Amino acid sequence: MLFDETGDHNRGWDLWIRDLPRGVDTRVTSDPGVEVTAVWLKDGRGIIYGSDRGGASPRLFRRDLDTGLDTMLMGEGRQQQAWDVSPDGQTLGFNERGPNGNFEPFLVPLARPKEAARFGPPTRFIHSSVSFSPDGQAIAFSSTGQDASMCMSRC
Repeated sequence: MLFDETGDHNRGWDLWIRDLPRGVDTRVTSDPGVEVTAVWLKDGRGIIYGSDRGGASPRLFRRDLDTGLDTMLMGEGRQQQAWDVSPDGQTLGFNERGPNGNFEPFLVPLARPKEAARFGPPTRFIHSSVSFSPDGQAIAFSSTGQDASMCMSRC
């Protein structure tokens, strides 16, 4: 199980992995800032998470769990939150805070992170919780739209 938790003595939030059968927790991150909203890569050897390291707005990082190396996924941006990786492991669904303060859903090919694209047109609504269907052909997300609490769209 992958989770985020605040540290002792008012430290920031860190990521942990819990070995459920053994009941053992292992800290994954220890930066003084905040590391949250992590998702597993499909091979289980890496994660993607949001971090505000360096005092920046939380942006997405990819961590190789074998080496412990972090790479910034897309560079500077507004607050970003990882939500899901497609079943084939090739695409990340995430949210980014828009210029009006709302969150907008994006998709990004993990092999080409500079090609992140907003999923749908900008709106005044908040969209979050991007989730891929088991076959990877549709995406669900929450919306504060007046007539929808859950939206579905074909990829």
